[in-house]
Amino acid sequence: MNMTINQAKIIRDQYNLGKILKEPTAITGGLIHRMWRIDADTGTYAVKELNPTIVARPGLIENMNLCEKVAQEFVASGVNAIYALEIEGKYVCQNHDSHFIVYPWFEGRSLSLKSLINEKVAKQMSVILAKIHSRDLGIIPKPESFTDYPEFSQWVSIKKQVNNSNYSWSKKVVEFIDNFEPWYSKSNLAAMRLRETLVFSHCDLDSKNVLWNSQMVPYIIDWESVGYINPTRDLIQLALSWSGADADAFDEDIFRLILESYIEVREVDLTLAEDSLLAILGDTLGWVKFNINRVLEGSVSSIELQNASDQILITMDLINLRKSKLDYYLLLVNQIAGL
Repeated sequence: MNMTINQAKIIRDQYNLGKILKEPTAITGGLIHRMWRIDADTGTYAVKELNPTIVARPGLIENMNLCEKVAQEFVASGVNAIYALEIEGKYVCQNHDSHFIVYPWFEGRSLSLKSLINEKVAKQMSVILAKIHSRDLGIIPKPESFTDYPEFSQWVSIKKQVNNSNYSWSKKVVEFIDNFEPWYSKSNLAAMRLRETLVFSHCDLDSKNVLWNSQMVPYIIDWESVGYINPTRDLIQLALSWSGADADAFDEDIFRLILESYIEVREVDLTLAEDSLLAILGDTLGWVKFNINRVLEGSVSSIELQNASDQILITMDLINLRKSKLDYYLLLVNQIAGL
């Protein structure tokens, strides 16, 4: 369903955007939320329409407001970022049953895999991560306790539900769950050990969340995953993503450069590499689970159903790929660390 002129006018009035010049147009790229472009006489704006299923979660709106505040504070501290327009101390506005976040339009692009694998981009991203890790703005307190990782019994329940369904991916999911059971507890234990050392971070710095302007200066977007994470884990995740590992187009030199460039700016404990790699595997499982549940709950549109189904298959393939090369990635990190 498209955003109507009337909806756009309500947003305009809340944010004092001026006269709407034409019908809002959809922007591609969002995996959960929908994005729109609004052209007004005061400028052009990107509007994020929050997924109603996500909004229904307790504390979600407060968290989204907090995340935009974090982005704004990082800009003040010298990190290039895009943050939402603020109204009366808040960033999320409500239009009847819909919730929106409005951003100033930014002329930039995320990088395709072919264009992102180069030394300049890799070093820039590494230095940005080190800079973020070096700043704890104190906006979100460090957690005093942590939620336990889901017991494997939850996956057994999902397996039964999927087994009784007739989705095109049902059989693959059942086989996938059977295959990851042996390393599931190892992943959870590794993640718990990594909690001993935490930094504040964006926590999702892959290519889709970085826009580059015409001068190839990066700007960080989508701060809704901000929180505390082990720096080694966050760094290795960045290195895997930006070196092409997630697309089976791995560039070993770029991977090494990202780790080495970070170390030039900030110390990091690379002896935690194995735990980090295992924890990353487990963390990615959460995205599979989220999308399976979206489908099984049956409350999504046909477009969302297709998107969720695609993400299930893509992410299972990604986990299998990462798992098959875990020893290789560990060897590379240990070589850099001199272990």
